[in-house]
Amino acid sequence: MPLSLSISIESSIWSFISLLLIVPQFSINLSDQQIIDISGDFALAIKCNRLGFPTIDLRVDYLRLATSDDLTVYASTIKAGRRIGVADIEVFDVNKRLCTAGRGTYAIMDTN
Repeated sequence: MPLSLSISIESSIWSFISLLLIVPQFSINLSDQQIIDISGDFALAIKCNRLGFPTIDLRVDYLRLATSDDLTVYASTIKAGRRIGVADIEVFDVNKRLCTAGRGTYAIMDTN
């Protein structure tokens, strides 16, 4: 079954983006790691103006269970160098409580 996920960019200011993810509760099983990884990749995509960065490392801190379908994710680019990109990500539930925090490290490969 193909992944069906609604992602909308609420704001994008320099290296900080705010994403709204709506995850249908019973249609897909999207893990916290996948949410952190996708959001970090999107933050780098906005900063570098291209898509598809391979993940080198992903660190996830589980702080509380997210019980709602609507999750707000804040992702910010910490570094977008020539070879390595780093993004910090925070996932909040509908009550604006921090549920998950993470940091992703990505390979920025030259496409030329």
